[in-house]
Amino acid sequence: MTTVSPGSDAASPLGENTAGEKSAGERAAGEGVKVEGRWVGIALLLATATLWSLAGVAVKVAGVEPLAFTSLRSVGAALIMLPLLGFGATLTGSARPAARLMWPTALCYTVMVGAFIVASAVGTAAEAILLQYSAPAWAAVMAWGLLGRRITRVQLAALGCAAAGVGVLLFHLWSEDRPSGPLAPALALLSGVGYAGVIVGLDAVDLDARRRTGGPVNVAAVVLWNNALAAAVLLPWAGRRGELSLSAATVAGLLALGVLQMALPYVLFQLGLRRVGPVAAGLILLIEPVLNPLWAYLGAGERPPPGSYLGGGLIVAAVAITVLAGRRRRLPPT
Repeated sequence: MTTVSPGSDAASPLGENTAGEKSAGERAAGEGVKVEGRWVGIALLLATATLWSLAGVAVKVAGVEPLAFTSLRSVGAALIMLPLLGFGATLTGSARPAARLMWPTALCYTVMVGAFIVASAVGTAAEAILLQYSAPAWAAVMAWGLLGRRITRVQLAALGCAAAGVGVLLFHLWSEDRPSGPLAPALALLSGVGYAGVIVGLDAVDLDARRRTGGPVNVAAVVLWNNALAAAVLLPWAGRRGELSLSAATVAGLLALGVLQMALPYVLFQLGLRRVGPVAAGLILLIEPVLNPLWAYLGAGERPPPGSYLGGGLIVAAVAITVLAGRRRRLPPT
C-alpha cells in the first residue's frame, strides 16, 4: 500500500514499500506529474464516490431482482468499454493489463458488486454500504501481507477515525431488528473483502504495467476485464433464477446505468488511484457511505440509521485527515 516511510516528515500518500519498489503513484510522480496531480486525483475520487453512492437507491427503485440488476449493469459497463479501448490508450497509456493479475482482481470485483447489490436489496442501503466500507482495513492487511507496503501514522489515525465512524453506525444497525437476518450483513462484509481486493489489485495491475512497459495500464481494458467477468459469472446465474424476464425499456435502463454508474466512475477511480495510492483512495472514497443512505432516503424513503450523523461525521473527518495531511512534495525522477 502506498505510504511514506514511518520516519519521514511527509504525510503524502506517495511513498515506498519495504522492498524499495515504487508504487504506481511514485512512478507517476517520477515521470513528471506535478504536486497538483494529487489534488486532481482527490477530485476524481470524490466524483467516483458520488456516482457509486447511487447504487443503493437505484436497486431500491428499479424493481428488478438483484442478480439481474447487477449482471445487466455490468454488461452495459463492459460494452461501452469496447469502442473506448483506443481512447483509454490515448488517455492513460496503451499497456495491456497482465492476465495473471486481472483474473483475481476481476474476481474480487465480481464478489464486490454481486454481494453488495444483493445485500442492499434484502437489507438496508446503509447496512450494505457501511459493512462494505470495512474495505480500507482489509486493504491495509492485504497490501501489508501481499505487497509489503507500510502504513504511516497519519494513515493509521485516519483508518482509526473511519473505523470509529463505521462502528457507531453498525452499533445502531445491530441493535435493531433486521428482517433479513444475518444474510444482508454477511454479504455486505463479503463485499468489503472483495472491494479491498479491487483496491490492492488495481494498484498492482498498474505497477506491473509500468514495470513492463514504462507507462500506465489502459484503464478501459481494466474496466472491460472487471465487468466482462462479472457479467459472465452473474448473468447465467440470474437467468437460471428466472430474473431476466424484463421489458426492453428496463434492460436498456440497466445497460445505461452500467455506463453512467459503473463504467465512468471506474475509469475515474483508476485515474485517481494512481495519483494518491490505495490507502488514501480507500479513505477518500469513504464519502460514499455518507451519501448512499442519503440518496436512499430521498429516493426511496428509507431512513438512515440513528447513528448516521455521528458516524458520518467521523467518516468525513477521516476523509479530511487523508486529504489535508499530505505535505506538498515532489519525488525525484526515476
